Amino acid sequence: MLARYGSLAVFLLLVVGASYIATGFSATEWYYGLVTRPGWTPPAWLFGSAWAFAWLALALSGWQIWLTGHYSRLTALGGWFALLVLAIGWSALFFGLHRPGWAWVEVSVLLALTAFCMQRFRTISAQAARLLGVFLLWVLFLWSWTLSVWTLNGGFLSRFL
Repeated sequence: MLARYGSLAVFLLLVVGASYIATGFSATEWYYGLVTRPGWTPPAWLFGSAWAFAWLALALSGWQIWLTGHYSRLTALGGWFALLVLAIGWSALFFGLHRPGWAWVEVSVLLALTAFCMQRFRTISAQAARLLGVFLLWVLFLWSWTLSVWTLNGGFLSRFL
């Protein structure tokens, strides 16, 4: 029992650590106040709550994969760990460096990797894949939101719209 819930603690700590690093690139008032955002941007409290829910789903999906004892779980968890790193990268690019175009490219990779991991997870644990689906939905939202912000602020697509 200790091993089971100890492993849950490890996955939660990994995700909390990643989210702590990501929040270090928080939207400063001057940048977030100046950047043009789409009208459907959620309020800050909802944005943060959605991130927390997505992080929790990510932690639980990884934990479920770990619990299976499946021979390919370590390979699948390598992809899971890459999701953590890419999620931090989006925050660093968008909020830290103020580069919504690069953040959109990066979140596109995150979206593709999340879909790939979800497919891999499905072969190991359907429950883990469903949990990762929650994270996928959040990343899909981030993908469209980041593209909108980039476009509204003179990004590549603004030339065509």
